Amino acid sequence: MRLVYLALIAALPAVQVAKAAPRLTVEQVLIAQEKQSWAAWQSQDLAFWQRHLSADHVEIDGPNGPQDRAYVLSGVANRKCAVASYNVDDFTFRQLGADGAMLVIMRSSSSPAEIVTSTTWAG
Repeated sequence: MRLVYLALIAALPAVQVAKAAPRLTVEQVLIAQEKQSWAAWQSQDLAFWQRHLSADHVEIDGPNGPQDRAYVLSGVANRKCAVASYNVDDFTFRQLGADGAMLVIMRSSSSPAEIVTSTTWAG
């Protein structure tokens, strides 16, 4: 019985340390998701995009205008865009309201070079 009691006491500090971990801010979560999405875009990870995109997703695709979730998934599934390399940085975050935010980034990729991309998230 004494060994069990000592083992429980030894485990308590580890549990308390785990609870003390700081919560990520909305900005940190969105930046992490944006970086994951670029990695998934390069690797053409369809499963990621199926989980990541909301049912009401809107994609602004240059001359093709606004497109929906199915358009993005079709593009990934059919491997319409190959990306040899990319870089995302210089993030600017704006909270738009209690349930919406915008993340603007500078990105460069193998094609096209250096454009500003804006990602808007709503909760």
